[in-house]
Amino acid sequence: MKDCSYTDLFYHCTLDVEERTSLCILHSPDAEKDKAKFLEVLRGKVQRDSKDGGVPAIRLHGVVFPGPLVWSKVVSGLPTIAKPINFRGAAFSGDANFWRATFGGDANFWRATFGGDVNFSEATFSGDADFVGATFSGDADFVGATFSGDAGFSGATFSGNADFSWATFTGDADFVGATFSGDTQLRETAFRGNTDFSWATFTQDAFFHRATFKGRTLFQHTKFPTDNESSVRLEDATVESPEEFFFEDVNFSRVLFLRTNLTRVQFTDVTWAKKPERFLPWIKHSVLFDQLELEKEESRLRNGSGGVLTIAEGVNEPPTARLVANLYRQLRLNYEGSKQEVEAGHFYIGQMDMRRRDPDTGWFTRRLALPVYRAVAMYGESAWRPLVLYLFTSFLFAVLYLYAGFYWGGEEPREAVDYAWLWGGSFLPFGGDFLKAWYLSLTAGNLRGNAQVMADWGLIVAYANMVWDIFLIALFVIALRRHFRR
Repeated sequence: MKDCSYTDLFYHCTLDVEERTSLCILHSPDAEKDKAKFLEVLRGKVQRDSKDGGVPAIRLHGVVFPGPLVWSKVVSGLPTIAKPINFRGAAFSGDANFWRATFGGDANFWRATFGGDVNFSEATFSGDADFVGATFSGDADFVGATFSGDAGFSGATFSGNADFSWATFTGDADFVGATFSGDTQLRETAFRGNTDFSWATFTQDAFFHRATFKGRTLFQHTKFPTDNESSVRLEDATVESPEEFFFEDVNFSRVLFLRTNLTRVQFTDVTWAKKPERFLPWIKHSVLFDQLELEKEESRLRNGSGGVLTIAEGVNEPPTARLVANLYRQLRLNYEGSKQEVEAGHFYIGQMDMRRRDPDTGWFTRRLALPVYRAVAMYGESAWRPLVLYLFTSFLFAVLYLYAGFYWGGEEPREAVDYAWLWGGSFLPFGGDFLKAWYLSLTAGNLRGNAQVMADWGLIVAYANMVWDIFLIALFVIALRRHFRR
C-alpha cells in the first residue's frame, strides 16, 4: 500500500490509500465510503497524533466527513486532548456536533465547509479558534461557547442562523468581512433571530467592519468593552435590513460605526459615550466614540507625534469630521423618527460640532458663527443658556447706563440720573437708580420710552443692548419652540 496523495502546505498524509484511488479513507470524497471504518481510522489518527511528541498538532487537514459527525464519539475513551487540532480545509457533508467539546490548544477550521447544521454550543476553545473563510451552509450554533484565545471568523459565510448568544470572547473577536445571510424562516424561540449575539460578552477588541448582515440581527444585552483600550469596530458594515437590526441594553462607549448606515437601526435602552462641556463639566451630552477617536488622533498630530490618522485593517478610509457628522445625522433622524427627541438633540449637537471642525466649512461659519451659536444656545438645543445670559448681561448694561447717565421720566422736567463722573446716589443693586438702569437694559435701552441716555457713547451702548437682547430672545424662542414641537 502506498501513502495518501493528500498534501497541504507542510503536511502530507501518510495513511494507506483506498482501493482504486490515490487518497485514504479520511480524504476520499466518496460519499458512500464505509462510515464505520472512517470512524475507526479517524479515532486512530487522533490518538496517534495526540501521543506523538514529534507531531505539533492533531492533523485533520482536508478530511472529508461522509455524514453526520458527533465529536464526542471520536474522542470517547481518549485522554484529554491538549494539543492544537487542525481541521484546515475539512469538509463536513452532514451535521457536525461539537457540543461541549474542549479544545485544549488552538483549533483551526480555516476554510472548512459545513454542509449541514453545526453545533459548538458550550464548547471551550482554550487557545485560538480559527474559522477564517469557513462556510456554514446550515445553522451555526455557538451558544454559550467560550473563546479564551482569539476567535477568527473573518471572511466566514453564515447561510443559516448564526447563534452566538451567551458566548464569551476573552481574546479578540474577528468577524471582518463575514457574511451573515440568515434564513427565510426565523426560529420560534424567543429572542432568537437569524444572527444572534444576545448576552454575548466581548472583553477585548471585536472587529465587525465590512461585515454583511442580511437578515434579522440581535445584539440584546450584549456586553462590549467599556473601560480599557479595547473597542468594537462596526465600520463599513452593510446592513441590508436595518429595521430588523436590534441593539438593546448595549453600551456603545467604545464602539465605532463610521460609514455604517444607522438610519433605521433599532436602538433600545442603549448607553452612549459621554463628553462633559469644557467650561461646564457637570453638563454632559452623548457623543459617538468615532468623534472621541477622531479628536484623539487630531490631538496627537497637533502635538507633533507625526504619522497619519489611524486606519484599521479593512476600513476604507480614516475618519474625518464630515464622515462623523454624517453618522450623527443618521442617528438624529433615527431618534427623531422614534420620537426620542432628547437623544436626537444630543446627536444634533454632535453633528454641528463636527461641521464646525470640518475644514470644508466656510471660515466665518466655522470660526465665528457656529462657535458663538454653540456657546450661547447649544445650536438651539438649550433654552436656559440664552435666558441666563440675557439676565447676566442686563446687569452689565445697567452699570454702563449708570456710568453714561440718563434722564428718567415721561414728561419735562425729567429727573437726571447722572453718574458719568461721580459715583454716588443709590447705586446699590436692586435699589433706587440701579433698578431704573436695569429696567433700561432689560428693555433693550427703552429708546422710545421715558428715558434718554445723556452721554453720546451711551447711544452706542443702547443700540448694542438692543441688538444683543433681540439675538438672545430669538434664540430663547427658537429653543422653546423646538422643545414644544417635540
